[in-house]
Amino acid sequence: IRNFFQHILRKVCKTEIKDDTYEAAVEVLVRKSKGLFIYAAMAAEKLKDEFSISKIPSIADLEEYPDGLDEFYEIQLERIVQDDTECLEWQAIQFITAAREPLHVTTIQSLLKCSDKERKQLTAKLSRFYPIRNKRIYAYHKSLKDWLTKEDREDEEMFVDLMEVEKNFASQCLDVWESCKSETDEKGFIFTPPDGRKNRTLQYALTHGVAHLVESGRTDDAKKLMLDV
Repeated sequence: IRNFFQHILRKVCKTEIKDDTYEAAVEVLVRKSKGLFIYAAMAAEKLKDEFSISKIPSIADLEEYPDGLDEFYEIQLERIVQDDTECLEWQAIQFITAAREPLHVTTIQSLLKCSDKERKQLTAKLSRFYPIRNKRIYAYHKSLKDWLTKEDREDEEMFVDLMEVEKNFASQCLDVWESCKSETDEKGFIFTPPDGRKNRTLQYALTHGVAHLVESGRTDDAKKLMLDV
């Protein structure tokens, strides 16, 4: 980790780390990382965003960096959510955390019932922790989910109650299923072909809806969905 931070500081500041100030800067970052490379990687991105050859970081600047991964997550996510746990960004984080697979961007948009513009804005805000690959949203690292759902944090604002999100997922999976049914005959259901966006959400509902229903205690609805399918 020490070599990694030396390399990053040289790259950001375009100079060799020779004097005591730079050695001390490296030691501050090593201490704050607590030996975790995932912290080092995120701190490196923060360094690249905030400093350059024309703005060299001071020891005081680096002492302001979070102590360890938990504090790093807390500070960065608070900046995104800004004490508004009703905002789309926080709702998206909860869905992503409880999802059974990386969500397609159109699926998260359907779950949040937001516009294209709102979806693009929130995914841009979340991109550091939830990058998009092949139009699917991935968590940057498993430790983020572990921190968000840690039981000893249940009284914190930035805590994801998995059971509550499971219930929300279960209801939405049933809703999308119901919205795609057109009529019934003795052989079962005939579907109205959904548009592309709804189809992505329907695929998720059919694949994982039963699991969300069972996890949230709605076993009767789960049985009904399985029989309908």
